[in-house]
Amino acid sequence: MNETTVTHISDVYPGRNSIDEKARPFLEQVESIVGDMESDKGAYMAKCKANRERIKNVVAEAKEAGLPVKAFRGLVKYRHLERKQAKIAAGIEDIDESAIYQELVDTLGELGAAAARSAGFNFGGTVAAEARAEAH
Repeated sequence: MNETTVTHISDVYPGRNSIDEKARPFLEQVESIVGDMESDKGAYMAKCKANRERIKNVVAEAKEAGLPVKAFRGLVKYRHLERKQAKIAAGIEDIDESAIYQELVDTLGELGAAAARSAGFNFGGTVAAEARAEAH
């Protein structure tokens, strides 16, 4: 029995462009784009680091002004989650799904309440109940 070992795709199709010759320009393009993405990610991370430093400075100023840092950070997180929740609710276009979402929020509580409570805020009830009371 005579076995032939194929070591390269061009051995199978002599005279044709090999698969690696066809793939090389595409591979180089993809690798270039990945390199660009890594560079963009580095620039983004540097910008985020600068913003985190700015936040750290503001929190230090708040502390110097006498605000309890843990409670202040909890409030920042709470407000961030409130905006996120509003965005989620606004993104639900189906009327039935929107009604179900609102019912779940009323029943289970709004996003962010747990984070705010863990940071020291006591609402004396659910946030949804307080919001309903203020609306009436």
